[in-house]
Amino acid sequence: MKLEDIKLEDLGKYALPYYLEVSKWDIVSKLQPLFENGTLFLREDGKIDHVRKPIWHPPWAFIQHMGKDCFLYHKIYFTHWKRIHSECQKCWKVVCEPRTLDELFQLYHVQRKLNYPSKCGAEVSRENSSKKYGGYFYCNRLDEGQKRYEEVKGLLPDMPVILKRACTEYEQELGDSKDWEITPEQEEEEWILRDSFVNNVVDYSQARHLIAHLHKFWIHTAYQMGDETYLNYTGGNKLFPDLRTYHNG
Repeated sequence: MKLEDIKLEDLGKYALPYYLEVSKWDIVSKLQPLFENGTLFLREDGKIDHVRKPIWHPPWAFIQHMGKDCFLYHKIYFTHWKRIHSECQKCWKVVCEPRTLDELFQLYHVQRKLNYPSKCGAEVSRENSSKKYGGYFYCNRLDEGQKRYEEVKGLLPDMPVILKRACTEYEQELGDSKDWEITPEQEEEEWILRDSFVNNVVDYSQARHLIAHLHKFWIHTAYQMGDETYLNYTGGNKLFPDLRTYHNG
């Protein structure tokens, strides 16, 4: 039974089914905290939109975006429905693990040269990752991911590189990616979200002054983590002088 198929005069006859039907469509209740804190708002046409602001202090250099609505798929559907969106299940990532700041900048230049959908940066703000730095190439199919893996591995032969499926959080919370499936219930939920939300792809392009801010942040992050390759970007000079000590021994 669909919401639009129920006539007003028949509501009493279908009290329970109708309640279940409107409950499926009532995504406002589920997302109420996001409306209250200002993350989400309603447009004049009733569509749900979210506040979009450029990120002034990102850990990532964004080379090119995938063109997908990751806010809806990840921040909304995964976070509040605990399901993996069908578009996310089509996403394959070539993941690079630079071990030093030198390797991070090496990866950055490779990504800029290739100009594929990708990003790289410091992993310091991610509590579910033990990596210092990371880099990601985004692909739409497994065979595309396998081809990209071989290409990247050929350009960065000494850097750890893997091919994985979708976001790390999905597998950590919902299990092995080989077992993911899309149920009829999920298909209906995704249709409701598409109908309710503004189709929104964020532009992550970064101006030169933001890139300068980002690279300076990377250098300071390397210093904080004891990665002495940061000295290659300071003319061999320490960011801060050693302290004078007064103890013996």
